Amino acid sequence: MNRLTGAAIAAVFALCLTAAPCAHAAMHGEKHPKINGAIYKLEHAKEDLNKAAHDFGGHRAAAIQHIDAALAELHQALEYDAHHDDHH
Repeated sequence: MNRLTGAAIAAVFALCLTAAPCAHAAMHGEKHPKINGAIYKLEHAKEDLNKAAHDFGGHRAAAIQHIDAALAELHQALEYDAHHDDHH
């Protein structure tokens, strides 16, 4: 992974640390507001990347693939939690 892609991924995950969607989720009784907030922000980051002016030498597409992988992991985490009580 090159520095630009790594920086893009780091920026996306940094966005996931902000509280607005998490606070909304917590107020509505969601079981995992931090995970749901991260999913929300990743989906919006992907939308923004899809609207970018050009592909930046393939780096935009690579960042989108990494976001898709992160989203898949987060959805799998929620699915795992729904079927396990160990919370590890």
